[in-house]
Amino acid sequence: FLTGCTKDPVNLQADYQKCSITTTPIASAQGSGPTSPLLGRQVLLQGIVTLVQRGQGFYMEEPDSDQDASTSNAIFVEFAELPSEIGTASWVSVQGKVSERRMGRDSLTALTGVVAVTRCSSGQVLPSTDIALPLRGLEREALEGMRIHTSGTLTVTDNYQLNRGKFTLAGNGLQFVATEVVKPGPEAVKYTQNNQIFRLPVVLGPDPSPPDLLTAGSTVTSITGVMAQDNNSLRVSLQAM
Repeated sequence: FLTGCTKDPVNLQADYQKCSITTTPIASAQGSGPTSPLLGRQVLLQGIVTLVQRGQGFYMEEPDSDQDASTSNAIFVEFAELPSEIGTASWVSVQGKVSERRMGRDSLTALTGVVAVTRCSSGQVLPSTDIALPLRGLEREALEGMRIHTSGTLTVTDNYQLNRGKFTLAGNGLQFVATEVVKPGPEAVKYTQNNQIFRLPVVLGPDPSPPDLLTAGSTVTSITGVMAQDNNSLRVSLQAM
């Protein structure tokens, strides 16, 4: 999911105040596949806190961690008791074990068993990466945990759980049940698969407050937030619209 969202993209021309220590690039911990190449290892990482999920942990991103578009520059840190002086826009270093948090058939690369979190600076400019739908499996994996921005018309296509702060956006217009528009069988399967890569499920957070008139067929033109993973799919958690 994508969280900590606003309508506007962020200026990436920032002079980041990093930790003056040697750390492993977050991209090296993420790797280019669904499972970290450093799984089970103790590492020291650093980056900007982009989203805090109280009682669970936080996402942090290291801008330009590497120059490989197939590797994410962000990671989830499982750390429930974050010190009050550390929050969004803090640059921190974190020591812990690289793990995969299983959620259904997918997983979320994370640092667990954290032994140290140190704030090196605060008030950093939050990073943002421009993306466009459709996004396929490995393309979403390469954005895992990163703060992204998408512009262009996105259509609300599923709002059945809006009272719980959940809905779905689509980059190809209002989506229908396959058999409402094509014949059952191979055509329906193809239609469903194509719709899936255009879908961007949304979770409002941390305190869900659904926007007015967010009905099926209404549109959103710009979103910025953190790509996270939950319930077998990469989803967007939208904090503000």
